[in-house]
Amino acid sequence: MKKTLVPYLFLVLTFVACFNDFDDELSNPVQQETPTAEFPITVGSELYNNLQSYIDNENTNPTDCIEFIYPITINVFDELLDFVNFQTIENKDNFIQFLASLQIEYTISISYPIIYTNDTGEEIQIENNEQLGEKLQECLDIELEFYCNNILIGEIGQECIWKVINNPNGNNDYENAIFNLSPIGLTTLEHNDTVVFGSWNVLASFNQLFFNISFEANTDASIVWNKNWYVTIIDENNIMLQDGNSEVFFLEKECGLEICPKYIFEECEIEIDSNVSNFDLESYINCFASNLDLSNSTVTFFETEMDATNNLNQILSPYTNILNPKYIYVRIADNTTGEFSILKILLVVINC
Repeated sequence: MKKTLVPYLFLVLTFVACFNDFDDELSNPVQQETPTAEFPITVGSELYNNLQSYIDNENTNPTDCIEFIYPITINVFDELLDFVNFQTIENKDNFIQFLASLQIEYTISISYPIIYTNDTGEEIQIENNEQLGEKLQECLDIELEFYCNNILIGEIGQECIWKVINNPNGNNDYENAIFNLSPIGLTTLEHNDTVVFGSWNVLASFNQLFFNISFEANTDASIVWNKNWYVTIIDENNIMLQDGNSEVFFLEKECGLEICPKYIFEECEIEIDSNVSNFDLESYINCFASNLDLSNSTVTFFETEMDATNNLNQILSPYTNILNPKYIYVRIADNTTGEFSILKILLVVINC
């Protein structure tokens, strides 16, 4: 739900002191009261820059965290805090032009209280610059998370992986390792013919991005990767991860129709919010077994590892999931020797 800010004009009250006579005035001077205003917002300050950044992206903001309702009246003061003029802002373009036109030593004041509605429709008041700054920062962080998630996942219907590339000045133990990120927060890491499953999420705090990774415990990958990484977005296909100490990794995105997800397979849900879909398990064989010779092998699917080991309760393709996400165990058996191996794949239903 969109959150709405409603500006209020300052009500300037003039207080007039009355005196009985001149002697009383001399002996009992009366102080004239002055209305207080929440200002200034200094041009170039963090609050000013956040306001300018949010207004610049108001139309493209995917979260609709705040939507200003115009007109808005703003007072302008010079470097001595003397009143210069007031501006009536009629629309977003006016606001952008106004903020960009102010001299660096100037300050502005916005009328308080201002009101926005939360996700339940409740009206909430912002009383001062501090509260406005907190709300703007929250919205900008949400936008940053949304932007980063879109880069990491790629477009719906497009298969993408992230490959660890060479770091000329750092650790290359995981060079060519591959991350496959699911939009529901699951991931795999393929490295040296092994795969580990885990989870991921993105968090932004005060304009700093963090990429949290958590792989299965007691694995080599968990020792290295289970951290809250600082993220630097180099461009839409390259990111840098830093742990705040000495560890630095560079990741490069590869997308294309020919890319096979290998261990995480996504399908669109049959009905909205059903978390149910049909999975053509046999169509995934060429992905998870691309490096195997299956000419003399039988591939079967099971819901539990025990069933796969005992070759019981085989499930058929297509398969309708009962949980989302759902692990499926694949048994690959040699038809001559009877030897078999078991691997795990993950089925994920997504909202397309």
